[in-house]
Amino acid sequence: MEQSCPRCGASLPVVDDGPAAFCAHCGLPQLTVSEHALREHSETLPHTGSGPAAGRSVHSTSLDWPVAMRILGVATLAGVLPAAAIPSSVADGTVGGLSLLLVPMLSLAVAVAYHRIRPLREMSPATGMRLGGTLGLMMGSLITLLTGIVGFVLRYHFHSHTMDDKIQGASDAMMKQITDTSPPPPELLGFLQSPEFHAGSFIAGYGMTLLLLILAGSICGWIAGALLRARRQRNLG
Repeated sequence: MEQSCPRCGASLPVVDDGPAAFCAHCGLPQLTVSEHALREHSETLPHTGSGPAAGRSVHSTSLDWPVAMRILGVATLAGVLPAAAIPSSVADGTVGGLSLLLVPMLSLAVAVAYHRIRPLREMSPATGMRLGGTLGLMMGSLITLLTGIVGFVLRYHFHSHTMDDKIQGASDAMMKQITDTSPPPPELLGFLQSPEFHAGSFIAGYGMTLLLLILAGSICGWIAGALLRARRQRNLG
């Protein structure tokens, strides 16, 4: 299809199966904008409940992971650092439980923030579940990393046995409960008191905390995605 210059009306010659970049008559640049650039620009516009933005349709069903990871990174720090700032929360292992209490609020905040930044991306229960599950995984990983760092510093820099004493105290309480009900064989008693069993119990405890964070984040994210999708459908209706 022959195209003409918008300034002088002269026909544009064909160069490489497309119109020339400049008009041969007046020299006006013939600027074109791709649909991909228009779509990326429209996704950065703020989303409101009324006006033209409310009537836009979803352009992409994929999750924008670079944007999502930035939001999740901020939410992870907001969920772990306040709990870790409580004295001895990392050393006695309560930081995981404290962070678990913040997962519902943070999952909703992550879904809302992602939906506002990328209003033309699909927001569904599945998308919210992926965001919430990733949030739980990142929070659990950060808690595990902080616990390892704190334990290493306490043991080898301050020569403190705080974490060891906590583990030993929990083991003694468990052994007392077992021996009060039914005395175990000496072999089993020796295994339960071994350092290997203590280390395995410690790792299993943090593994369970990680699974709980992922599960709670996935459930809360699913609920947040369902609520946001229902809100979008009401606005479109």
